[in-house]
Amino acid sequence: MLKMSPFANMLPDVEALAKSTVADITSGKNKVFLGPLRDQSGAVKVAAGTTMDDGALNSMQWLVQGLEGKLT
Repeated sequence: MLKMSPFANMLPDVEALAKSTVADITSGKNKVFLGPLRDQSGAVKVAAGTTMDDGALNSMQWLVQGLEGKLT
């Protein structure tokens, strides 16, 4: 889906951590969108213990509880 730009101008240990983090997200070890997630009205959009898949992320038309603003 998305690809990171090459890492540049980083200390070697920072670059290693960045690459490790990307690898963990790609493999599924690091679950970025892990529920429970609620929308601004408080409705559960992602149940506890589940994660949003790419399709849900691509079609997401709501803001997470606690964010101010609205989608137009």
